[in-house]
Amino acid sequence: MSRPQIRLRLILDLGGVIIDHDNAMSFDRLSALLDQPPARGELAAFVATSGIGNGSLTALALFDRLRERYGSTAAPEEFLDAWTCHFSIKRDVYRLLEATKMTRPIVLCSNTNAAHWDFLNNRYALDQLAAKVILSHECGYEKPAPEIYYLAAAAHGYDPGECLFVDDLAANVDAAKSLGFHTHHFVGYDAFQRVLDA
Repeated sequence: MSRPQIRLRLILDLGGVIIDHDNAMSFDRLSALLDQPPARGELAAFVATSGIGNGSLTALALFDRLRERYGSTAAPEEFLDAWTCHFSIKRDVYRLLEATKMTRPIVLCSNTNAAHWDFLNNRYALDQLAAKVILSHECGYEKPAPEIYYLAAAAHGYDPGECLFVDDLAANVDAAKSLGFHTHHFVGYDAFQRVLDA
């Protein structure tokens, strides 16, 4: 007797899987607002270690810190525009997931911040695409911390071994695999579609 096929519960990253993001564009736009702009790598490191990803710092507070460190007379609205200028939707993936969500509920699991999430959700109605969202700035954990993966599995009400975790970053995929998740390293639409069909 053949074993019944298991339909794995879907846990999907946001940036790089559903949303394209040109971080260099955003950092360059932010630098242009600063009186003494740092190198792009320094600015990226400043943002990455600021605490905005785990929710301990808001975007407006980050902008204040940038002003204090590098100087700026730019308005908050100018910073916010630069902070959110670099996003676009992967329309083929989005259409695939719109069809998929009818029979396979989707949980989004993303390292993000409130300003980015609000911008993307208002523009693309991502909360209508997903049954639940697990966001780093809300739960306080960023991938690859184990806690955020377990929260995503719990959002489905299933164990990690019954879930398929999809991310574009190999380190995040490896972390999920070490916790017992089925995984897919997203590198493009075609391979992702084949995985969903399999």
